[in-house]
Amino acid sequence: MWRFAALVAVAATAAAAAVWAVRWRRRRVAALSVPEALHVLTHSASAELRGLAARALCAILFGEVAVLEELLDEVRRTHPEFGAPRSDGRHLLDVAIDDMANGSQDAAMLLLAATETDPEWDDRDEWNKLTAEAAALVDADRLPITGGLAQAAAVLVARKRNARAPTPRGLSLHDACAPRIARIPDVLPFNTRVACAECGASLLATRCPACNNVGYCCESHATKDAARHALWCPPFQ
Repeated sequence: MWRFAALVAVAATAAAAAVWAVRWRRRRVAALSVPEALHVLTHSASAELRGLAARALCAILFGEVAVLEELLDEVRRTHPEFGAPRSDGRHLLDVAIDDMANGSQDAAMLLLAATETDPEWDDRDEWNKLTAEAAALVDADRLPITGGLAQAAAVLVARKRNARAPTPRGLSLHDACAPRIARIPDVLPFNTRVACAECGASLLATRCPACNNVGYCCESHATKDAARHALWCPPFQ
């Protein structure tokens, strides 16, 4: 009997430790801004950080015209002052497609979220126009045609052909953003290209010299935010 009780106690302890570990890992994921997320998705060499950035954007993307416009600007390199093009010529969506081909569900979710139309509105709706633009920029030839994400690839191909294909079950925006499935970083409530990453003030005195995507109203706020930003700044990774 005592052996059974001991096993139960060990199992309970292990379960509690697992829960604690998940909560601790979640706590350790620093918040990031939309510009930081876009920069990570384009330039970071870390697949894990790209996955975290993708999850963060999925959590806020649907229906947010301004965020999708920023994503498309990043793809088109509309603002080169916020990051030089990649040396291999790939853009954010290309990197996501390659990650998806390597089995990244996070990348697939991001691509699906960025191309998902709002069924409540027609094609003249501003959001739906932007998702059509995003779908047109997806390089269908790079999409995986076999494996666990083949269905997601088929949907992206259909959307590129202007079809309103539904997101596959298990890869919907709701599923992608369910806190139970993974760590999801919080997104800062302001654009760090034009507002201080620490306090949100619009008068910027300095910027991160490495990525230029994060500004600060004073040196003290830059110092205070240095550890958080370093996680999301590719030159520091």
